[in-house]
Amino acid sequence: MCIERHICIDGTKNFRDLGGYLTNDGRCRIKWRRCFRSDHLGNVPSTESNFRLLRDTLNIGCIIDLRSPEERKEHSYMIPGILIYKIPISATVPMLNKADGVPQFTEEHAEGYMLHLYEHFIDLKSVWKAFFRILVVQAQKDYAVLFHCKAGRDRTGFTAALIMLLLDIPLEVVYEEYLSSNTYSDHPFIDTLKGLNMECHAASALCTARRAYLERAIELLCNQYGSVKNYVENELGLTVKEIELLKQRFLEEV
Repeated sequence: MCIERHICIDGTKNFRDLGGYLTNDGRCRIKWRRCFRSDHLGNVPSTESNFRLLRDTLNIGCIIDLRSPEERKEHSYMIPGILIYKIPISATVPMLNKADGVPQFTEEHAEGYMLHLYEHFIDLKSVWKAFFRILVVQAQKDYAVLFHCKAGRDRTGFTAALIMLLLDIPLEVVYEEYLSSNTYSDHPFIDTLKGLNMECHAASALCTARRAYLERAIELLCNQYGSVKNYVENELGLTVKEIELLKQRFLEEV
């Protein structure tokens, strides 16, 4: 069976299916058409054909929106028949406001900020607790789940990594999946950022997925908590039974 991972929907660029990835032992894979990640849907034309594509063809019954309230206000959307949960994670870049205070905001500055941002994701335990609680509830339903932020890269990328590692997908595969955002995303903010006394490479560092970012977060998480499974169990409060439920819902034997 040949199923397209990247899904073309008007108004999105980075809409992907997490299905098909094999577990470490090679015995199971993530089910196709059960878990999607994307950029925001605010630019998707509100047509019945698009609604049917999301709701009926892809069988999406639940969307988890990781954008901030300001981002949602800028690009709002509603899709009849689909539940939308809002779990805001800020995407502000406060240090960019200080760019005028340095001779030039360099790639090193930008990479340092992004590494700090990904480290910070680990500390957002209330966010991930709410996210996985919704995922457990929705896992008992007979439809797919979609989660997204604005560009579908950083917040969404870290979220996808947590899910995939919890499902025992190999770490190298997780990194490859994360970096796929560079293939499907455009970077409309790069030119804007260049106007903030910023090097071209610095703007690129803020607008692309780089392995070092996710790698830093995963290494830090594993150093502090032992594994993603330990983090989800001990810090987020999911039970062994609930984790098994997620595996039953999202995995299938090869």
